[in-house]
Amino acid sequence: MTIKYNDEELTDMERRQLAHDLQVEGLNMIDWGYGDQKIQFGFLPITTTKTRHVIKNSRGKIIYSNAYRHNTAEVHNQIKEFYKVTREELNEVTTVEEWVKPKGNRLIFDEVTHRYEPSHGYDGQFIYPALNDTNVYMTVKLLNNYGGVSLSIKTVWATDKIQRSEVIKDMLVELPLQEVGKIQNIVESCLSEYRTIPEHPVVDCHFDAKTETRSECSPDIIKLVREARNQ
Repeated sequence: MTIKYNDEELTDMERRQLAHDLQVEGLNMIDWGYGDQKIQFGFLPITTTKTRHVIKNSRGKIIYSNAYRHNTAEVHNQIKEFYKVTREELNEVTTVEEWVKPKGNRLIFDEVTHRYEPSHGYDGQFIYPALNDTNVYMTVKLLNNYGGVSLSIKTVWATDKIQRSEVIKDMLVELPLQEVGKIQNIVESCLSEYRTIPEHPVVDCHFDAKTETRSECSPDIIKLVREARNQ
């Protein structure tokens, strides 16, 4: 399912600020496979360390500097035939205040409830216990590109037999609907500070089977998703 909000891409700065706004509301932007590390968004001191490879003369003065060790090796081999020189590594530490940049576009809550378990350690999915010891996996992404800003929601359920449409709807729509509604509400509230949000965003929804068959979502499913954000 894709919920499209507008046709205008967010700037890099707006995306950084939006990541902070979402985090304040309990929704984190993460990257695929980011592990258990939580990025703190906001206008914060950012410290970076750059290593420089230098050559110094006998008085300790830097006479050559390069970002790559192999480059200083070549220069050092040429100079040392005529002068007393040494090679060293220098770490340049710089701290500036700026808006922290999100590294990914996946959205997930920090909280763990009885309804789902957030898969922080690998791919940022919501994992829902389902039938017959199988799980439903939901991945939510906030997409921002030349086509505009949209919310992508993908739910996957592996089943060993053909299922009735009512059961598929229960597993892939009804089961994660509470989280889908909450995410919509938070995203639209925060995004409205930067872009105009339509009352009824365009919803593109469909089911894909492993057999490569596809069926469009019925109007009542789209209605459920739209109403969920107001719960």
